[in-house]
Amino acid sequence: MFREPIQETTTEMPIVPNSPMYQELKTKSADELKQLRPEDLAALAEDLTEVMQATNDREGIHGGSMDGTRHMKYEDKEGNTWMAKGYPAERLHRALADEFVSGMAGKLGLSTRMEAKTGVIDGEFRVLVKWAETTGSLWDELDGNWDNPTSFVEKLTETEILQIAQEQVLDWLTSNHDPHLGHFLRREEGGFVCIDKAQAFKYIGDRDEELSTEYNPNGPINGFHNLNYKPAYNVVLPRVANGKCAVSIDQCWEAVQKVIDKVEAVDDNEYAESIEPYAAFRFDVIDSREDERRGVDRKKFMKLAVDRKKNIRAAFENMYQELMQGKEKKEAAA
Repeated sequence: MFREPIQETTTEMPIVPNSPMYQELKTKSADELKQLRPEDLAALAEDLTEVMQATNDREGIHGGSMDGTRHMKYEDKEGNTWMAKGYPAERLHRALADEFVSGMAGKLGLSTRMEAKTGVIDGEFRVLVKWAETTGSLWDELDGNWDNPTSFVEKLTETEILQIAQEQVLDWLTSNHDPHLGHFLRREEGGFVCIDKAQAFKYIGDRDEELSTEYNPNGPINGFHNLNYKPAYNVVLPRVANGKCAVSIDQCWEAVQKVIDKVEAVDDNEYAESIEPYAAFRFDVIDSREDERRGVDRKKFMKLAVDRKKNIRAAFENMYQELMQGKEKKEAAA
């Protein structure tokens, strides 16, 4: 079934909920927030204990994560399945990142969106992502094509390539550099659902951060040549630019511009207000050593995040110009 990469959206759709916890994060001063423990604020989140029932289903869940993230499935009263992710205290802000990125994906009308919401279950603050039935990930597609990843990309359909191209707008907007092939899951009805946006904004403010199919800040951890963990865009887009794929790089650019139009249609003040609770939680409540080392505080982060939105078209114009120049050089040499 053909799955439209982007769909019409309701402009009134809020990016994040106007919850008591978020109100507290937006209205308290930095000094007041620094006196609070993460669990004090989490107690203000929506209590989902009565509406979520734990299941024993572990299918699709592969234990915990290296960073201490824990996963568990729940079912709501309507019969929907949700996966709850619990983060260790020093990374609890990642739950808010998941919710914010999900909200932006909805605002942009991306059909790859995985719905996410924060809440408390049995006294523990978690983020819940709505379960989608899938048939594997792009990791499965790459398997057996290690020596010839071009053949893997050439098998992708028009819809799939356009979904990948458009998803990059969301990931660059939110400075998420962990969209590897394993995070692109195939829906049973066709197209992708994109999961795990918890690393959003992790690298924002780094001196070398750039929108490029060469940039891979997780390379030192996962291996720079490890195709499994490279950003999907680094694997797919240069090969699309080289031709012989279901769509051209020019068609990708046309599709990307449609998402950029939607980003620019979001009011800057609305965007800043929606991201403020995450920033307050990360920099004033958690106050991690990681941010200390980077020299990024709440004020600097907010400027970087809003400037990223304002300059998103120019950043993509530069990247696609480079991709198209590479295509033209190859054609000239042929």
